[in-house]
Amino acid sequence: MKGSKAGEWSARARAQWLLGLLALGAVATAIQPGRSEAAFDFTPPRTLNDMRAFFPHVVVDSQDRATVVWVATSADADLILIQAVRLVSGVPTGPVQTLWSAPNVINPEWCPCPRLAIDSQDRVTVVWQDFDGTSLFLQALQLGADGLPLGPAQTLSKPGEDAFDHRLAVDSKGIVTVGWTASEPINRVLSVRVHPSGTSDPEQTLSEPGVDSSMRDLAIDREGRATVVWDSDFGVQSVRLDANGAAGPVQTLSGDEAGAPRVAVDSQGRATVAWWRGSGIYDVQAVRLGADGAPGSIRTLSPDSQETLEPIVAIDGHDRVTVAWEDFAHRVSAVRLGADGLPGPVHVLSDPDRVAGQPQLATASGGMSVVVWAHPVAGSIFPSPGECIEGASFEPESDVIQAAVIGAHGLPGPVYSLSRLGEQSTSPAVAVDSRGRPTVVWTSFDGTYFCADVETRIQSSWGAKAFDSWSPPPPPDEAGVPSGPAALKLGKRAFVRRGRLVIRGFCAGAPGTACKGRVRLKAPAGAVVVARGRFHLAAGKRRLLRLRLSGLGEKLVVRPRRRAIRLKAEGSGVESRIVSVTAARRGGKG
Repeated sequence: MKGSKAGEWSARARAQWLLGLLALGAVATAIQPGRSEAAFDFTPPRTLNDMRAFFPHVVVDSQDRATVVWVATSADADLILIQAVRLVSGVPTGPVQTLWSAPNVINPEWCPCPRLAIDSQDRVTVVWQDFDGTSLFLQALQLGADGLPLGPAQTLSKPGEDAFDHRLAVDSKGIVTVGWTASEPINRVLSVRVHPSGTSDPEQTLSEPGVDSSMRDLAIDREGRATVVWDSDFGVQSVRLDANGAAGPVQTLSGDEAGAPRVAVDSQGRATVAWWRGSGIYDVQAVRLGADGAPGSIRTLSPDSQETLEPIVAIDGHDRVTVAWEDFAHRVSAVRLGADGLPGPVHVLSDPDRVAGQPQLATASGGMSVVVWAHPVAGSIFPSPGECIEGASFEPESDVIQAAVIGAHGLPGPVYSLSRLGEQSTSPAVAVDSRGRPTVVWTSFDGTYFCADVETRIQSSWGAKAFDSWSPPPPPDEAGVPSGPAALKLGKRAFVRRGRLVIRGFCAGAPGTACKGRVRLKAPAGAVVVARGRFHLAAGKRRLLRLRLSGLGEKLVVRPRRRAIRLKAEGSGVESRIVSVTAARRGGKG
């Protein structure tokens, strides 16, 4: 689990490029039993640049504008560039701008690998790795709310020592904390804080003296405290920086067989750290650090029978953490941890019969999570110039960039295919705006990437919600607990009329009580919500309840293959029972 001076270009970056994708059209939606009613309309892929480019990253600001940054080479391949463009609703608002350029020196250890953070004033900080012919060092540039650079790039790391594995996060005051791995004589984790004015605090070493350590991730809470995590000879370690940047003691969170930690911090200052255990164990574990930095108990998140790879972590506006990972069978899975830190069921997001990997994750304030992934293909993409890899191939039926949406209640929705038919694509990244709409970016190949002269482009797709099904769970005082011992009894039959599912309800209870709550009709074989609605009836009253059909519900009961569908009724204050729904034509009578 030790760090490597080679950095992302020679190891992790190469692994990213081992993915070939073939899209299945503009949008292909798979309806799967047991999934939530997610419904998105993704735009067809849009090409963002006109020259060879790779490694895109994306952030979204408070006005729902996306900033996409990537690495490119000039048309004559003499220069390596970092470029950016701003998107609104998936459409560029201006030309691509070049933020930085340098001679394109061949160095297998050099990966510019720009990474982004955005503050509350919509300023984007870009940090990348530069090469001066002798050492690898970090540079930073800040873009204003208008998307234009606020000044020249500044050097963050010391000259003469290699810096790589950089990560960054920003606090509510706009102070950016950058962490990285520095080499020689032993790998160690360093950090620096950059203020909105452009001034920097002194560099500090976070890892323990004499312990080989490699930077992995960091996150900042509302109080401006940063939690930094890394690999070491002793396993996963972390440190808490206070609001002034002062480092507390180093904590070892795992055994020495663990590594690749990721971290997310909630509104109460609690950090959830997830990591991967190797050495023949191959599972995903997590621990929550309290607001005081004290770790709780370690939980294993992946199933016992599932051998896993590195996890990714994100947190929503309700302090619920989503963790996703790839397993050895090349499937992408995810689990939702509640605000109490307890994990729910693990969901396999990708098709079990298709190879999938390299997941990326973003969450929205309403509780929705978007997971994107690609499909790896064996082989290296670094053959000799002018040569192609013998026997290299990809499967047109399965190689496709895909996305799945996990709803506010933890259930995944349909799988969407985003990249265009006939193209291979890799390195997806995703960000979600304030309304839960994702922007997904990736690298797409012209021809085949198994040849050294491959041309690549940056592409994007923007997802608008087809209907609003992602409202957060009601607060406890609106959870639908009936007043007194009343219970809503539903009829045994229901029908569809004018796009609503209609069923008779009767409130059974003592005088003066009432039935108040929510009702859901689900397919008994899974967790698909077909229809839902609220009720509030006085005891002894009858009423026809008109429930809103979900997107999947319309497909199940409006255009069925059989006349009647049996659903399970559930909800607070509802008598559980099986309901037979008589299907009808759209807008017709039951």
